[in-house]
Amino acid sequence: MTERDDSTLAKSTEYGYDGRISPSVAVVLGIAEHEQCDPDILDFTLYEFVDPDALDSLVRGNHRLETNSTEVKVIVDDYDVSVQGDTVVVTDRTH
Repeated sequence: MTERDDSTLAKSTEYGYDGRISPSVAVVLGIAEHEQCDPDILDFTLYEFVDPDALDSLVRGNHRLETNSTEVKVIVDDYDVSVQGDTVVVTDRTH
């Protein structure tokens, strides 16, 4: 049996959302949940890393399809962010 050293794994948080908020807002809320803080105290804006309207269009355009197989990945500050369907996954970047 092989033991795994979880201390070397990057922290990851899954954030689910519904159609009442945009995917770009869900990314910010997901990062805030990942950091266990209020979104207002994050020291960056999403627009510094990705165009929120473009992100929303890519993800929302996918909701019109039968399946939500499209995954959009972006780097936001110190996080790898993946948006697929109604789920945002935030992972600490490993440098």
